[in-house]
Amino acid sequence: MIIPNARGSTLDPCTNQETGLTTKLSIDAPRPLTKPQEKFERAKIPTSKGIAETIEEMRKA
Repeated sequence: MIIPNARGSTLDPCTNQETGLTTKLSIDAPRPLTKPQEKFERAKIPTSKGIAETIEEMRKA
């Protein structure tokens, strides 16, 4: 879920410093720890090349 124009912290450099607003992202992706991992398939989220590169960089960090 993407929530645009949500109140953020002015300590966050991504927040608009004049309005205090930012965009927030919520991910609900639980997997019961008691179930075998093989029974779950990773979701494939449609994305752009730029977002895919950013996600790849984050995974390496």
